[in-house]
Amino acid sequence: MKSTFVQPRPHPTHPRHYQWQESMHKFVVSKATVPFAFGTNDCAMFVSDHIKAITGIDIAQGVRGTYSTELGAAKQYAAAGGLDTHFAKIAAANGFTEIPVVYAQRGDVLFNPQSGQPALLVMDFDGIHAIGIHDTGTARIKARGNCTRAWRIA
Repeated sequence: MKSTFVQPRPHPTHPRHYQWQESMHKFVVSKATVPFAFGTNDCAMFVSDHIKAITGIDIAQGVRGTYSTELGAAKQYAAAGGLDTHFAKIAAANGFTEIPVVYAQRGDVLFNPQSGQPALLVMDFDGIHAIGIHDTGTARIKARGNCTRAWRIA
């Protein structure tokens, strides 16, 4: 009998590494105690570094080093219409599809407008929580009910 299993095809422009889950785990562990810092370890850089860890592509190449304060970050993202709009433009330019939050899976990116200030997060391995950067390192929140946008990082 012939097998009907079809091997899924990776995304044509940014496939996740073969061992992306291990890369994601190592990345999250490496950030666990790294404090928040605008321009180097804020939510946008955290998500960009995550995407680089699992795909090898640096989507923040043009943004890295361009701000180091809250005001600098605010100017950077306000010019694009807000943090989520800015990320949506970068995501679309890199072939990452916006999806409903309920379809977000481990490794996908989420947007939370309710976390004190807007934040980009990464869906955790459990598919329930999202991981983000906080004052003293990483923090987890429930994704569904808190996040309003999501992108498939495939």
